Amino acid sequence: MKKTAFTAITFLFSLLTFSQSFYDESTVQDIRITFAQNNWDALLDAEKATTENYIMATSVSINGVVYDSVGVKYKGNSTYNANQVKNPWHIELDTYKDHKHENYTDIKLSNVYNDPSFVREVLSYKVLRNYMDTPLSNYANVYVNGTLIGLYSNSESVSKKFANSRFGSKDNTYIKCNPPAGAGPGSSDYPNLVYLGTDSTNYYAKYELKSDFGWDELIHLCDTLNNHTTAIEKILDVDRALWMLAFNNVLVNLDSYSGEFAQNY
Repeated sequence: MKKTAFTAITFLFSLLTFSQSFYDESTVQDIRITFAQNNWDALLDAEKATTENYIMATSVSINGVVYDSVGVKYKGNSTYNANQVKNPWHIELDTYKDHKHENYTDIKLSNVYNDPSFVREVLSYKVLRNYMDTPLSNYANVYVNGTLIGLYSNSESVSKKFANSRFGSKDNTYIKCNPPAGAGPGSSDYPNLVYLGTDSTNYYAKYELKSDFGWDELIHLCDTLNNHTTAIEKILDVDRALWMLAFNNVLVNLDSYSGEFAQNY
């Protein structure tokens, strides 16, 4: 136990140096958000409770590089709470202007909810990269209007850019397996790959289509998984899927396909 704790502490403090590479594991990024409004937190809470649209930050500085007119919002479900100071962030550099930082436009900052070690997310991704394509991840200190909000985990967004860099295409079927209205207690809209027939409207409340097409491909996947199991290996990388399921269990990754709400994949 002492050895495990020492390893975790060593891993964390080995990252507390500064560099310009945005997802370099040996660095801690410096992100400074500036709002014109003093009630920025209330504005973000209001959007989170309703449309979840971005609000405009006057500027966002990343390691000293300043971008003006940037989209910012709170993200998360169980990790978000309107009564807490340190909420998770989604920064979209190109909401209002064509900004990029090291060719990245989306910045996802997690508030290390229920993880006093601060290493779970970053270390988990580091382990998983040995077995499959996984987001890059490190840490960032986040400031708002000059006040330090806290240390966050900074993980690469799983987006079309991610798909293109790993798989050589951003134009194929791309489906976010999260109910558009949100999952959680009281909801039965689980994106659990259960076959619901050939009518694509049966899937609308459970999945979010992020590409121009793809409902037929999703239906075919669900049909194969449930009704034609001998053909699964023709359409699914079974080895990587098994590694993912093993990872979810070993790391107790409950907010996933393996969890109660079968989402976030």
